[in-house]
Amino acid sequence: MQQNRSLGPELAGKLFEAKAHDVVTGQTSQIPVMVARIDTISPANPDEAARMIVAQRNRGTVLLFNDIGGLARNAAKAAVKPTYDLDRGRSAIGVSPDDLPKTAAASGAQPARAP
Repeated sequence: MQQNRSLGPELAGKLFEAKAHDVVTGQTSQIPVMVARIDTISPANPDEAARMIVAQRNRGTVLLFNDIGGLARNAAKAAVKPTYDLDRGRSAIGVSPDDLPKTAAASGAQPARAP
C-alpha cells in the first residue's frame, strides 16, 4: 500500500480481506478496472512493520497535538473576543504619531475585532 497510492480505500480493503486463491476486482486511479488473483499471503517482516508502526504513531501524535492546540486557540479567542487598537498599541511601545509615515498617521482608525 505504501508503494502504490493509486489504489482507493475500497480496493485496498478488498485486497487486505482476500484469502489465498481469491480473485479481487476494483477500480484504481490509473486504470478503469483491476483484476487480481491472490496466490500466496506472506507475513510482513517484523522489523519493517515495527518501524512503520512507530512512524505512524509519531505522525498521529503530532497531528493530535496540533488539533488540540488549534481547538484551544479557537476556544480562547471565542472566550476573550480580542480587539486591537493601533494607536494604543503604538503608544504602549513608545511610537508617537509623529514617527509614523503620513498615510498611517492620518488614518485615525478605530479599534477593530481581531481576525
